[in-house]
Order: sequence, then C-alpha cells, then structure tokens
Amino acid sequence: MIDVVIIAPFIILPYESGNCRFIYLSKLLSEKYDNVNVELISSDFNHPTKSHRSQKSYTISDNFKITLLEEIGYKKNISIKRFYSHYKFSKKLRMYLNHRVQPNVIYCAIPSLRAGYEASQYVKNRGIPFLIDIQDLWPEAFEMIFDVPILKNILFYSFKKQADYIYESADEIIAVSDTYAKRAMSVNQKCNEYHRVYLGSDLMTFDTVDPVEKKDDIISIVYIGTLGSSYDLITCLNALHLLNLEGIKNINFIIMGCGPLENKFKSVAQKLNINSIFTGKLKYESMIGILKSCDIALNPLKKGAAQSIINKVCDYAMAGLPVINSLECIEYQELLKKYNAGINVECENVESMYQALKIMINDVHLRKSMGVNSRKMGIELFNRATTYKILINLIKERGCNNVNEK
Repeated sequence: MIDVVIIAPFIILPYESGNCRFIYLSKLLSEKYDNVNVELISSDFNHPTKSHRSQKSYTISDNFKITLLEEIGYKKNISIKRFYSHYKFSKKLRMYLNHRVQPNVIYCAIPSLRAGYEASQYVKNRGIPFLIDIQDLWPEAFEMIFDVPILKNILFYSFKKQADYIYESADEIIAVSDTYAKRAMSVNQKCNEYHRVYLGSDLMTFDTVDPVEKKDDIISIVYIGTLGSSYDLITCLNALHLLNLEGIKNINFIIMGCGPLENKFKSVAQKLNINSIFTGKLKYESMIGILKSCDIALNPLKKGAAQSIINKVCDYAMAGLPVINSLECIEYQELLKKYNAGINVECENVESMYQALKIMINDVHLRKSMGVNSRKMGIELFNRATTYKILINLIKERGCNNVNEK
C-alpha cells in the first residue's frame, strides 16, 4: 500500500458549503487506486465561518480519512492572533507527524507557511517526496493590507524566509497559476519543471444544476466570493450608479458571499439606489443555480492584489458567463483575451468599469458569444475531472517510487 498524507489547513468539509480542491483531490486519488491510502490532515477551525468543528476525524471510505488537529482560531483574517493560531497549529502538526507511521509521500498546500515549514522540516533527511501545491503567495498577498512600515518589514522578512525555504525543499512544485509556480521556481534548484493545475470546478456538478428562473428583461450582474478589502465592489457600485443615471434600470446586481466589508457594501448600494441582492454564503449547488441564470460576471480587484486564477473565475467560466475583469494578473488577462471571454478594465477606475458594463449590456450578441467562449475555456482548462489527473498520477508515481526504494 502507498501511504499518502495531504496537509491542507484551509479545507471545506463535504457537509459544509463550498468547493474544496483537497477534498476532491483526496477522493479522486482514493477512488482511482485501490493500493493507495489517503489521510488528509487539516484544522478543526473553520476559516470561512470562524468557528470550531466538533468532530476531529472523518472516515470517508476504506482508504480515505480526514484528521482535524486542534487550532486556537481567530476572529479576523488579518491579525496577529491569526499568525499565532497558525503557529500553534503547526506545532500540533509536527507532533502528529512525529508520532504517525512515516508516509510514502507528503502533498502540502501552501499557505499556511508555518504548516508548510513544519512539513518541509519533517521530510528533511527522511527521504520522503515533498510535493507542494501553492494556493496563494504569502507574504505578497498581505502587502497591500499592512500599512505599518516597521511591522510590515518584520513580518515580510520572516514570511519570505519561510516561503523560500518551503519552495527550496519541494521535490515537485504544483500551483494554481503559472504566476505562483514561477515564484517558487525562482528559488528551487531541485525541479526542472512545475505543474500548473488551476483550482477548477467540476463540470458534472455544474451540468446537473438547473438555473433559477428570472425575468427575460432583467440583466443580472453577479459577483461571488469574499466581501473583503482586496475586492473592489465600490467601483462596481459606482459604475452601476452611472448606468442608473442614464436610465438603464433593468439591472440586478447579485452578490453571493460574505466577509468583513459586507455591511459597508450594503450601505453604499443602498445610498446609490442600486438594485442589489446580497445572498450571504450559499450552499455550492445553490450558488451554481443562481450563477447560471446570470448574464455578466465581475472579477473586481484592487491595485496590488496578489490573486491570480481564483475559484470564482473557474465558476464563472463553467457557468458560461462573460467576465469584466480588473485583476492586474497578466495570466488571467491573457486567458480572457485568448478565448475572447471577457473585457479587461483598469482596476479602481469607475469610468472603465462603466464603459465595459455598458458595452456588454447593449450588445447582446457580444455578451452571448463571450459566454460561449467562457464556457469553452472552462471545459478546456478548469474541469477537475480531467485536469486533476495530473495531480493524482504525480502523487501515485512519487509514492510508488518511494515504496520501491524502501
């Protein structure tokens, strides 16, 4: 048997609403290979809801189990307590790995950096293949948030050292975008190539959900995701206000998600008299039903945001929606251009967002054709059933080689 450990502190459990890369990957791996045992190690702290899970382990199948280690938790995404919480979790992880039977391969999500660092220390001198899967760039993701120079410099130096060490230690580099993978490759001397596998969505799940009904004369514009400081919904609301002033009032702006700035966005929407619907966080299938009934999707990011090919853009593509995008990431901008699946606009620019919205609202043919192209991009690049085969084959091969060597 090949013993695989997957470490991913920020998962969404099967009974929780969401679309988790590592649950999907673990299931796919355990179902495809009878000679593979998978243990997914995560945290008992639910990051999106900021609450603790009561159950500490789950047996999903004969060869797939989930183990949740204790974490103290935190109330704010950006806080010293969060970093301390990650530190305490990493110590629990170290203890657990030291008392566990040595696995044949470790596959580790990055971030968190502390957990990744402990995992990279554990594999050192043990001959265990160490595969990392980069979901986000830390400390780069925090650069636009911290505005206290001394604190920022201390944290960034410490985080960068940890990140570089993890990247250097990896035997295989996987990432959710070329942008992230190239950052790791810049310091890694062991890998000749990297593996870019987008977060993706499950095509079968999308195709089994029916769109909700809506009036034909209404244009539904949608945003899904976190309502936080990196996401520029204020610019979107101001652009919609300009359309209102022109007399274009057959628009519904649907915002699916939650976050620390939810009340602020609601207040601005009310003040500008925008026809907006804040649904809060929904079950994944419910989100899909609404998404498939919409006409235009928004991916609005602020200047300096470190995000690349994130969950929402995969869902937009699977739903066949044209996208108005203000993310500065060249990789995603080029995908939209290549597939002719949306319009890139200048970030934090109300006029640019307004003009793009006006074009899509007035040109039904363009909107429809970009939607078809978006769906094509989703099927070709984001369908997990096909793209994740790279991951399970890589894990199996690395684990099998380690078994044979022993």
